[in-house]
Amino acid sequence: MPQIFGIEHIIYLIINIIGYIVGIILINKVKDEKMKMIIKIVAAILLIMVVLNRISVAFIKYHDAYELVPSTFCGFSSFTLAIATLFGKKDNLYFHFICPLGFLGAILTLAYPDFIGQAASVFYLPTITGLLHHSIMLFLIIILTIKQYYIPTIKKWYALPIGLGLTMLLGVFEVYVIGLKDAFYLNSPILPGTILYWYVLGPIALAILYSCIGLFDLVRIKKIKPKHH
Repeated sequence: MPQIFGIEHIIYLIINIIGYIVGIILINKVKDEKMKMIIKIVAAILLIMVVLNRISVAFIKYHDAYELVPSTFCGFSSFTLAIATLFGKKDNLYFHFICPLGFLGAILTLAYPDFIGQAASVFYLPTITGLLHHSIMLFLIIILTIKQYYIPTIKKWYALPIGLGLTMLLGVFEVYVIGLKDAFYLNSPILPGTILYWYVLGPIALAILYSCIGLFDLVRIKKIKPKHH
C-alpha cells in the first residue's frame, strides 16, 4: 500500500524535481514566439488530466456523478487555471488569484498527498491522475511566472480574498444544493483531528501568499531600479 513518504511517494517526488529542473532549462531556451504555444499545450494537458481525475473519482472511487464537480481547492485550481490559460489574456486578473492558490496547494499536496494510500497501487487511476494534475499545475504556474505571463504583485492583493470568497460560495452551493458531503473543507479540517478548517486555513494561506508575493515584488523592484540610473 503506497504511503506518504513511502518508496512510491519519494520516487515520484524525485522524478518531479528532475522534471522541473529539466523543464525550466528547456523553456529558457525557447524563443518567445513559440512560448505561447507551449504554454497552451501544457494548459491543455492539465485540463485533460484534471478532467480525467474527476471522472475517475466520480465513477471509480465514489460511483456518484455529482463528484464530477471540482470540490477541492486543487481540483478547482487545476481546472480553472487551465481554462484561464487557454482562453484568457496574458497576466489577466484571474491569474492573481488562481496562480498563488494553485502554487501553494500543489506544493502542499505533493509534499503530503493524503490520497496516495487510497488503493493498493499508486497507479490506481484516481491516485495517479491526482498526483499528475498537481504536478502539471505547479509546472504551468512556474512557466507562467518565469515567462511573465503572470507577474506577482501586491498591487493586485484584492484578487485573492475575492477569489477565495467566491470559491467558498461555490462550496456552499455544492454542499447545500447539490448535496456533496463536503467541499473546500467547509465541513471537515484538511487534516483529521485538527482545527484546520477553512476559516483557519484562509488567514494562514493569505499570510503565506502575501509574504511570498511581497518578496517577489521587492526582488523585481531591486532588479528594475539599476536600469534607471
